[in-house]
Amino acid sequence: YDAGDPSGTATVAAVQGDVPGPGNDVLFDHRQVTRNHVEETVRLADAVAAGEQPRPDLVVWPENSTAVDPFLDAETNQGIERAVEAVGVPVLVGAIVDDGPEHVLNQGIVWDPVTGPGERYTKWHPVPYGEYIPFRDYVDFNFGELARIKRDMRAGDRTEPLRIGEILLADAICFDVAYDDGLGSWSPPPTVARGSSRPMGGSWRPSTGAPPPRCSPRSSCCPGSRPASTSRPG
Repeated sequence: YDAGDPSGTATVAAVQGDVPGPGNDVLFDHRQVTRNHVEETVRLADAVAAGEQPRPDLVVWPENSTAVDPFLDAETNQGIERAVEAVGVPVLVGAIVDDGPEHVLNQGIVWDPVTGPGERYTKWHPVPYGEYIPFRDYVDFNFGELARIKRDMRAGDRTEPLRIGEILLADAICFDVAYDDGLGSWSPPPTVARGSSRPMGGSWRPSTGAPPPRCSPRSSCCPGSRPASTSRPG
């Protein structure tokens, strides 16, 4: 791809809508998670209209800001449309999209207030035993937490940044930041690293005990943004 002139700036608003319930399960009430992000985006639009916040060029929602296919689920689609119309700029929506009866895609979808959904990035590195089950055809994994994974997540293969108007943006979803085959090859666009890390007692560490995601020195992660659906900015 042609990165063009890398100069210039853009204002990006990262929306973190929080999760209901105990806070350690993004699917506890996934519809309320989406509603939270819609309402926070509308609240941002009101603040922009009142002159309290600068008008962003782009709004970024986290991974799993909707856990159902926004192209097929009417409530989710209408909520996204309401948020995008209110803020009046493209929103990068983190969505789970159906890919047949046995598979799903973890995507970042550029949702434009005029043209609707457009360019998409699909997560390159789904997590084994978290987002797909290896050897499913040979072993019965219908027990414990693994029983919740009814469909396997397919990996994406996009090799170009998302084009959002005049902005080129490299999207990274959760574990993508641990690999250089995606981010490391997309320099120089700015990067958003989106996740849905579960909190641990309100601290900065998720319940897995892992540190927050960091890009490797070879990746173009600065400037960047890291919104997460299960935490609110402190």
